[in-house]
Amino acid sequence: MDLLKAFLVFLVIQAALVGGGVAPFADGDLSDPDAYMRLNRVVHLWESGAWFDPVYPRISPPDGHVQHWTRPMDMVLLAGALVGAPFVGFEKALFGWSVAISPLMQLPTLLALVWAAAPLVQRSRLWLVSILFVIQPAALLTFLIGRPDHNALLILCFVLSIGLTIRLLLQPERRRNAALAGVVAALALWISMETLLFVVVGIAVPGVFWVLGDRRLAQAMLAHAAALLGTLLLVLLLERGIGRLAVVEFDQTSLAHVVLFAINLVFWSLIYGAGRLPVIDRRPIGRVAVGALAGSAALAALWLLVPGFFASPLAGVDPLYRDVRLVNIQEFQPIIRLTDLWSGEAAGAIGRLLLWLGIGVVAIPYVLRKVWTAAGPERAAWSLLAALAVVFIPLAVGQVRWAAYAEIAMVIPYAVAVGGVVAWLRSFSFEGPLMMTARACIVAGACVWYFLPVSIVGPADAEEGEGEGVVAGDRRATCPLRPLTAFLSDPDGLGAREERVLAFVDFGPELLYRTPHSVFSIPNHRFQPGFTAAYRIMSAADDAPAEELIRRHQVDLLLICPRWPVEAAFYQAATNGEIGFYDHLAEDVVPDFLEPLELPTEAAEQFRLFRVRP
Repeated sequence: MDLLKAFLVFLVIQAALVGGGVAPFADGDLSDPDAYMRLNRVVHLWESGAWFDPVYPRISPPDGHVQHWTRPMDMVLLAGALVGAPFVGFEKALFGWSVAISPLMQLPTLLALVWAAAPLVQRSRLWLVSILFVIQPAALLTFLIGRPDHNALLILCFVLSIGLTIRLLLQPERRRNAALAGVVAALALWISMETLLFVVVGIAVPGVFWVLGDRRLAQAMLAHAAALLGTLLLVLLLERGIGRLAVVEFDQTSLAHVVLFAINLVFWSLIYGAGRLPVIDRRPIGRVAVGALAGSAALAALWLLVPGFFASPLAGVDPLYRDVRLVNIQEFQPIIRLTDLWSGEAAGAIGRLLLWLGIGVVAIPYVLRKVWTAAGPERAAWSLLAALAVVFIPLAVGQVRWAAYAEIAMVIPYAVAVGGVVAWLRSFSFEGPLMMTARACIVAGACVWYFLPVSIVGPADAEEGEGEGVVAGDRRATCPLRPLTAFLSDPDGLGAREERVLAFVDFGPELLYRTPHSVFSIPNHRFQPGFTAAYRIMSAADDAPAEELIRRHQVDLLLICPRWPVEAAFYQAATNGEIGFYDHLAEDVVPDFLEPLELPTEAAEQFRLFRVRP
């Protein structure tokens, strides 16, 4: 019943986000370009049946584009669409399921989190874990309605991994938990390589406590390593088939990661075998020596067998995309910069920090106290949460995309601490309505206090004009694509055949979804020749070089939205303030090689569309 209440609280908040325009599905839109690209992948998979062919042909044709995304989220979306297809048709079922999938994923995640916390939290306080989890800002955005993104699956795997690793640490002799933890780790890696961080933490913490004397962990982690490697081999075969099995990639599960976890299996085999020797079994110094030698050998083997593994998964990113696009994506921005603290934005920066990571003010001291005071396996379990917090809090400060992991690592100790305060109230002699009111105030305060600083600073910033850019930068409000895509899809007009549309990168996925045309690029870090071509064309210093590139790359239609400051700034940055090709189009100074097309009234105010003359 308590879990149901927490889920209802979550749904109320989601409804408020819809009403506030944060989740745009009420207007028939999805949350962001990635959401549309998810649907494009599923439609293409359904129409082509090309499971093992990762090329999406309508991005930068004729070569197409290969994303780093994998099939698990495609499978989930496709399954929901097939269930609804007999009633409303495949495309409507897919869109409806894409709107609902993330909020629905919150319920199993909520159940999993309560289950994960159960060994460490009194039964009477588990309801606090559920309530405090659904109110976390990053969790709310992860499970946002109208956002069919794999992050919901990642968070579910993260929570399951925490629960299974806690049980592994508390009861190492139950190897089933260890094997299940390995299976979940492999599935998480299949979904996204960003999960490698918490998988490594889930291996390292048991390793530390094996060194500290819990001999049972060696056999448990051997089962974990075997299950992880076996499952990884299976999912790699499912994802790539035989033809692409040997391809090495670092931003997607590949043979490189099979090598990594094969070495991990050898490592734990050596640890388990060495632990059976009396000199290792009885002396900590022996376990330290064996662990250090085996670990060093494993790292050396990985370095030799898989060159480039220790670089960032994004080390191979298209340099142009990184420099002009990736650095400006919201989820890659820091929560706070050191320069903010001694500037006029200090109050807002601290407010943002408290919003995303405020529960750490209570959770971090509490979890460190538990690590200090607990003993035996319980200390190991609390150490897992502490280690996850140590890893993900600095990452979240540097990039907001990690905030959900940090929040989940802290929410269990935070809930236990809040529950302790509620329990402390019971030591007083008063009861009845006064006690209930006091308890409700404590819980409500624990849920909302970290929202207050940013809500206070926000209106002040808006009064100074700092909030205007938020509205101006909202692409859905400034450049809604649906009226335009209806025009582009008209079978008696531009929709009669596939055209190559050059448009701003953020427009790409929705144009693919709502029209039959191809685009030059989408938001994706892998190299896209079309992205480079589009950027050079639109940021050209004059019309002549732009025309030469347009002809070379066989552009059919050229689309701009001059009212959107983000698009204008993106192209104008390359011209250093000088008037260039994009500015000419924005100011209706149209060169002879382009023919302006008349748009419907509802699209003409925002967009300019040009056909390239033969």
